[in-house]
Amino acid sequence: MGTEPESSDQLLEELNLLRRRVAELEERDRLSEGGDVFRRLVEHSLGLMCIHDLDGNLLFLNAAAARSLGFRPEDGVGLNLRRFMSPSVENQVDAYLERIRANSVDSGLMRLVAKDGTERIWMYRNVRYEERGKPPRVLGHAQDVTDRVRAEHSLKESERRFRLLADTAPVLIWMSDPTGRCAFLNRPWLDFTGRALEAQLGEGWIESIHPDDRPRFLEAYREAVAAHTPFQAECRLRRADGDYRWVLGSGVPWIETDGAFAGLIGSCLDITELRRAREALEHARDELAVRVAEQTAELRQSNEQLQAEMRRRAEIEEELPRARRRESLGVLAGGIAQEFDDLLSVIVSQAYALFERLQADEPARRDVDSIQRAAQRAAALVQQLLAFARKQPLQPWLVDLNQLVTGLSLSTVAGERIELSMRLEETLRPTSVDPGQLQRVILHLVENARAAMPGGGRLVLETANLDLDEAFVQSHPGSRP
Repeated sequence: MGTEPESSDQLLEELNLLRRRVAELEERDRLSEGGDVFRRLVEHSLGLMCIHDLDGNLLFLNAAAARSLGFRPEDGVGLNLRRFMSPSVENQVDAYLERIRANSVDSGLMRLVAKDGTERIWMYRNVRYEERGKPPRVLGHAQDVTDRVRAEHSLKESERRFRLLADTAPVLIWMSDPTGRCAFLNRPWLDFTGRALEAQLGEGWIESIHPDDRPRFLEAYREAVAAHTPFQAECRLRRADGDYRWVLGSGVPWIETDGAFAGLIGSCLDITELRRAREALEHARDELAVRVAEQTAELRQSNEQLQAEMRRRAEIEEELPRARRRESLGVLAGGIAQEFDDLLSVIVSQAYALFERLQADEPARRDVDSIQRAAQRAAALVQQLLAFARKQPLQPWLVDLNQLVTGLSLSTVAGERIELSMRLEETLRPTSVDPGQLQRVILHLVENARAAMPGGGRLVLETANLDLDEAFVQSHPGSRP
């Protein structure tokens, strides 16, 4: 019995040992099954996973991490992190490992070089893991953000180039958000208005528009924002010196890559000088229209005058044959009248001389007086004929005035009571004159002088060379130098 209890206790102990062994085996199987699931999760994960020791030697690399670097997972195991580092950051590996040792956790961007030499950028978060009885390890998890970083860099570079281009452009450039609020103004805009950027973002830029132009300009602008369409409008924009300048505002929709409306982007161009030139052109066009109208009226008047002149010429042409007949009659009458005038001048002068010699009581004196009156009436008729003949053109030629004067019986015309004397220039130059007309003028002068001096007197006829200067011409209209 004694042995039975002892055997029973031993059996119980062995049974408990067996139970613990079975439990351990079951736990190991359970852990083995869980480990298999974990490995499958890691192998098929899109995340980049690795395990390395505190010296940077790779102990494990999942398929996604290996593909990112162009390796097979087994090819990367055993390599040091420095093998994959970009030369520009290779010296940062020691600092990274030191942070892991000190802080157990580290995160950031890591620049790696793939097998083909291209650079890949990982965004990582690594944790130091320690298990009893085993050396510390680092569990790494990362994402390949190469494309995103490059896109961000490209975007920043594009924004930098855009700002450089916008700030050096000779126009005022602006951008709005989808609601129409101002989101960007370039440097020329700020310099033009003289106002700070913060004061003009949102709705602040509207204050620079001339109050009279705001309603019309904003209506076109807001309609374009609401309809996502281009717009163009003119307004006056206040410059930094307070002067308002005319600008042409233009804008087009700014569409995101996904098709969403992001706002308007546009510019304002100073067109003040262009408007002034356009106004000057319109003014010149109006003046030209007035001048054309005036010229048209003048041409119409000239045309009417020309037509009137043509009618007058036609009438003259119709009158010309009759005028020629009258001219012939005038020439004939003038010739006859001239002859009669010369004869009557002699008769009158002789009758006057005879009348003066007769005594007042002599009967013949009355007969001579009748002869004088008849001759005077005849002279009047002759003068009428001469007046008719004078309608004909003069026929001047070069004559010697001295010979013309001495050829007239002037002493007979002057009478006995008039002392007639002549002072004739010996070197007298020839004169262009109608001889007949001049003879009549001289005879009439002598007759007028005799009539003006009934009691007698002295009459002097003088010929001389005379030069007419400018002063004489100006004081005697009709004369020529």
